[in-house]
Amino acid sequence: MGTSCDSPSSWVMLNCMGRSSDSVADAETTCLAESPVVDHSTGRHLRVSIGIARPPSSSYLYYLWAGSQPAVEGDSREYFREVQVIAAHGDSLLLETRRIVGFEQAYDYFVYTHSSQRPSLSRLRDFTGKPMRQYISSEANGILRRGRGEGGDGEIVVAQLTSTCPEQGTADLRLLRLGGGRPDSDWELKRGVPIVAVDEHGNDERFRQRHYHGGPTPYGHKAVPVGDRFMCWVDCRWGFFLCDMAEEEDYCSKLRYVSLPVMPGGHSNGNLHLPMYCGNLCCGGGGVGGNTVRYVSINPRCCCGGPGNGGSCARSRHAFTVTAWSMCLAVDGPLTWHKETMLDCEEIWAHPSYEGLPRVYPECPVISLHNLDVVCLEVREEEFESFETRKVWTIEVEMRGKAVLSLSVVRSTTTSHESKLYCRVDNS
Repeated sequence: MGTSCDSPSSWVMLNCMGRSSDSVADAETTCLAESPVVDHSTGRHLRVSIGIARPPSSSYLYYLWAGSQPAVEGDSREYFREVQVIAAHGDSLLLETRRIVGFEQAYDYFVYTHSSQRPSLSRLRDFTGKPMRQYISSEANGILRRGRGEGGDGEIVVAQLTSTCPEQGTADLRLLRLGGGRPDSDWELKRGVPIVAVDEHGNDERFRQRHYHGGPTPYGHKAVPVGDRFMCWVDCRWGFFLCDMAEEEDYCSKLRYVSLPVMPGGHSNGNLHLPMYCGNLCCGGGGVGGNTVRYVSINPRCCCGGPGNGGSCARSRHAFTVTAWSMCLAVDGPLTWHKETMLDCEEIWAHPSYEGLPRVYPECPVISLHNLDVVCLEVREEEFESFETRKVWTIEVEMRGKAVLSLSVVRSTTTSHESKLYCRVDNS
């Protein structure tokens, strides 16, 4: 946990796993919010706040179940478990909590808006209008902050890609609209939304099974909001589904499937680098309001300077390139990727600030929301005794200037990777 950011509105890399705390309001946290009663039999409710750290360090969500009691063996009452961040956009987060009810688990979902002037925490209703109890996949769900109305309020859309049928070229969407100066709506189910594929020239064509190679879950690995009208469901191996959420009669009238400019990761010196850890898609227009996406990929490089071929060339051990691409999104018309910058591993390793760090293949690229030419990468010890003692660094690299700007040490963890989301904090 770190100190507050310098600017009134700053971006953070928020760890998806929340941290339980006896107190969620202290000198180093911001935007305390409290939910209405979740369990009426015990009066329990949820309190959350964010511990701010400047990138490349990670920020954390802190939570407290007020009114909870220690578990008693054989007791059938409800007990609350961890809180997880499953989606983020602007100053709004979609949270998931688990509860133990007897021998079963129940799920609750909240929208947390961390404005310093008026933080809020609202519990979502389920598809029948009752408090949410079903499990909803974090990969399929996204949250979109749409504009700002009078008084600083804006609409929040929670969108879920529930299923797809590549053979028929259709998908089902479930939407929930909150705020925006109007009464909250119920969940809306849109069935049979047509899918069109963007061809190599950037134009639409009929979507067929051959366009998508990702198996039965085309929404893949995460949902990415872009600007204040687009939602992208991303498969880190192949591409993403683009949906227009604008408040019009024909909103969500179709999904456009867009292939990635290159598949990230691959083999180098016999090691497999998974696409989900070697590529990242994010909003490239400065947060809420822009309609540009940025994509960054890490790929093996051969000693000859060309792409890695999966061989065991000793001179290419851990060699890689980092490449950034951009695309301006649109409901209709051509969609084309543009290569922005490329950085070679030797340019990173040769920088004085990198001295002492292992020369290995990095992972988990994250593009800065303040400077789109800045990318954060995770560097991990190759030889270690356990995950608890393994050293992991996050480095901040300026792509065009070919410089290592800063680095931070990631705390010891029992997991090999920790998921992070972008969000903005407002300390004004």
